[in-house]
Amino acid sequence: ERLGVTGGSYGGFLTNWITSHTTRFRAAVTQRSYCNALGYFGVDDIGAITDVAELGGHPWEVPERYLALSPIMFVGNVATPTLIEHQAEDYRCPLSQAEQWYAALKKRGVPTKLLIYPNESHGMSRNGKPRHRVERLGHNIGWFDRWLREERPEGEPS
Repeated sequence: ERLGVTGGSYGGFLTNWITSHTTRFRAAVTQRSYCNALGYFGVDDIGAITDVAELGGHPWEVPERYLALSPIMFVGNVATPTLIEHQAEDYRCPLSQAEQWYAALKKRGVPTKLLIYPNESHGMSRNGKPRHRVERLGHNIGWFDRWLREERPEGEPS
């Protein structure tokens, strides 16, 4: 009843994967994540090398593998309210990945919010501007507080 999930980078990918494969969690915060392996290829700062090694070939050689390992292909299963946090200058997990996940969740009517931090990179949680780091933690705590508390204000969806 009060279980949440969160993660950043690969942990963000796993958060997207988990919420697209189970309804066990009541709330999620996905941070600097990716959701679409096909859309990720060649546009990040390491993927063109690591994706080929990890996925067993280029997207045009094994497209079914890229699709099978993309949470966006399973977004139809997501019911978990999800806060999406991303940095505008993230070259490890491009912003377009967060925007795709957000658009898909909105289209499906899943409660979601997208936070984009300007002039911040993939490492913001560790070395970003102090005000952004504090703001980020406040939003994460607020999201979990909203969706994981036992009592809900009248009229607020469960």
